[in-house]
Amino acid sequence: MEEEGLKASHYLMNRWLDFYQPYKPKHPHILLGPLRPEQSDYLESVTFFVDPDQLSLLILAANYHYAPGEILPVIAPFGSGCMQLLPSFKTTKIPQAIIGATDIAMRQYLPANILAFTVNRPMYEQLGKVDKKSFLTKRFWKTLKKARKK
Repeated sequence: MEEEGLKASHYLMNRWLDFYQPYKPKHPHILLGPLRPEQSDYLESVTFFVDPDQLSLLILAANYHYAPGEILPVIAPFGSGCMQLLPSFKTTKIPQAIIGATDIAMRQYLPANILAFTVNRPMYEQLGKVDKKSFLTKRFWKTLKKARKK
């Protein structure tokens, strides 16, 4: 019998399978595609396909309003690519993001320097509230962008 070796034991893999229940959509269809304002009432998550520098920026932005002791704003759970679109969030009520596109079975279909950063609706709204006092206006991001142009 061929084994994938995704977990250290059958016991751990079974626990993982038992923990993550299949996603039950609210509506009969799931739409994957560009953001459209007329469909915003149905928005559950947004995925950004980013390079490592952009991922760093988004991780900082996700942590901007975070206080210690709250649910972690950014997680990188084990799972297939489609799991990281919505089912891996513990709740969709609290702002949270997932670092994705780390499934090595599917990495071959993406450019080598691209990862995913999926946010639930509350995190998407929170990212829009990162203000001018944030790191985005500081020299760190400007210096990094300048260094990458060389």
